[in-house]
Amino acid sequence: MESLTASFTGLADPQEREDFKKRMPGIRRIEESPAQLDLGTGELTDVADGPIPRRSCRRFSPAAVPFDRFCQLLSCLRQRSQGSQPKYWYPSAGGLYPVQAYLHVKPARVAGVPAGTYYYHPREHRLYVLRADPPVDRTIHWPANRPIYDAAAFSLFLVGELKAIAPMYGEPSRDFCLFEAGAMTQLLMMSAQQAQLGLCPIGHVDFEQIRELFQLEDSQTLLHVIVGGVPVEAAEAVAAVSGDPTVAARLEESGASDIACEREHVEATASDHAETCRRIGVSAIPVRELCGEAVLPAELRFDGGVLGTDAEPANVLLSGATGFLGAFLLDALLRHTRAHIHCLVRARTLRDAESRLERVLESYNLWSEAVRSRVTPVPGDLAAPDLGLPVARFRELAARVDAIFHVGALVNWVQPYEALRAANVGGTLQMLRLAGTGKPKPLHFISTVAVFPFDGKAYREDDPLDHEGSLFGGYPQSKWVAEKLVADAKARGLLAAIYRPTIVTGHSTTGVFNPRSYLENLVKGCIQRGSAPLIDTTVDIVPVDYVARAVVLIATQRESLGKVFHLTNPHRLAMSAFLDGIEELGYPLRRLPYERWKRELLESAELETNALYPFAPFIADLGEDRSRIGLYDCRNTLQALGPSVACPPLGHPLLGTYFAYYVESGFLDPPIERRRATA
Repeated sequence: MESLTASFTGLADPQEREDFKKRMPGIRRIEESPAQLDLGTGELTDVADGPIPRRSCRRFSPAAVPFDRFCQLLSCLRQRSQGSQPKYWYPSAGGLYPVQAYLHVKPARVAGVPAGTYYYHPREHRLYVLRADPPVDRTIHWPANRPIYDAAAFSLFLVGELKAIAPMYGEPSRDFCLFEAGAMTQLLMMSAQQAQLGLCPIGHVDFEQIRELFQLEDSQTLLHVIVGGVPVEAAEAVAAVSGDPTVAARLEESGASDIACEREHVEATASDHAETCRRIGVSAIPVRELCGEAVLPAELRFDGGVLGTDAEPANVLLSGATGFLGAFLLDALLRHTRAHIHCLVRARTLRDAESRLERVLESYNLWSEAVRSRVTPVPGDLAAPDLGLPVARFRELAARVDAIFHVGALVNWVQPYEALRAANVGGTLQMLRLAGTGKPKPLHFISTVAVFPFDGKAYREDDPLDHEGSLFGGYPQSKWVAEKLVADAKARGLLAAIYRPTIVTGHSTTGVFNPRSYLENLVKGCIQRGSAPLIDTTVDIVPVDYVARAVVLIATQRESLGKVFHLTNPHRLAMSAFLDGIEELGYPLRRLPYERWKRELLESAELETNALYPFAPFIADLGEDRSRIGLYDCRNTLQALGPSVACPPLGHPLLGTYFAYYVESGFLDPPIERRRATA
């Protein structure tokens, strides 16, 4: 023992050790924003009380693993708490949890999960796609194990991240990782029995052959390998539906469309598509039931002090800069203020954060070398305690910045509230904590008009947030809770302004847009079908450059603090006129009653190739009564902006700009007449 302690050079200070632990270093930070696969809410409710057979399975059925059983199996590795003291169902030295789970899924062997390599995120209970359908040669296994691997549906790799434990435990760190991996393996074996799946631990693989498929660093080391599938003896008892055509709706962010297209294994009929969409479902929740989620910690207080004398902040913290609106807001801050911008970026290191931010800005034609001198990326995690920062760094940032622009959020119209809570609600709470730490600083919070129901009614900027309606889908629900926290913080003295944009669309002059947004994919999906729903509503869209410029201009006016601003288009169009504009650009559309259009879409044999396929569960539960955009009064916004900044009207010039870029970028095919002319 004396020799071990004498040679140890790691963290000895108790506060440093606690800060290191709070960062949850064992959870991998995914810097590339790859496609994601949400694993839903189904899980094993508890570890079994009595003994459960843990025998290995060496004979697997060719049947696909049902998606719900697959999710239940992985749920045994899930983080049970998202607070400062995360809990798991297995032990770990020092509570560090440095062992990570990676998977290789074969084509057509796990229902709804495309072939590929994945990282399992224990806090979010989701898979991050690392490689789509990579080649994995059976020769990585010993000859005796190859038949077992050939029959298995998936492989699970337990990998120790030594950087997540070595600073506290030094040389014995790998031994502690092996102990943890053993406990995880035992837990997986028991959980597999409950889920009627089979697992077989594998003694050895030539991991170097496939290491690059998991994008690992030198500090990550393989510990255990397990292969799994449906046991032969359980094949009849397992409802082995070989494909879930709507699971791709859970794929998010860049690359999702490429991954979602890999569906050759789906054998469901058109009617199965519609039924599965309805089964997954998206729910409406009355606002009164969300109030219990919007509770500020009692200790969170704001002194309501006086801001400095400078009209503009010298240092600004911006979240969400790698998102669509956030990137353009960063550009507007650089153009129209002299502030230095600190951008919270989900990344592990400063270099990774810099690289990710640069790539995003380049993709929207916003990058220039001049950005480097005025932007400091801050690697962290919106969904983690203290934004994923060491306590000292969190306090230093709170002392430095003069204003906060909180844009960051997960935007997903399919996932439930629970899947979005950590980032959208927890992230807002962390920003409120930062705003209340140190000197007074205003918080500019980007919300959404979706905090009100889409019922066609009129809503003013000062209407109470505690309305009697219901909100449809996890995203509006999570944003309502987040805005409610900000509103309650204002009542405690927080200096804050709230901005509610409608549907944010492409740049008004360049046409650069977000190809993953619902509106753009609704337009594309309707064009692909040759039909569109005729709804008695208006179309209210706002170009991203207008929203960004308006937020910055309003934020620099001190009288804006305490107010709410609707960022809407005063020149909205009726849905029928909007569809007329699309037809004038060369894309004919049949006008159908909403329910007929929805039924034909969901029952179409071509649903899988339609741009609306990822949104199918959302559409399946979206009735016409929830599809009417409200009439949002924006008098606060118009008064603050004056004549200097105006929203471009939604007419032929703006639509022409958008559709020209849709075609130029390859998002849309040229209209038929243009294709004939160039043939």
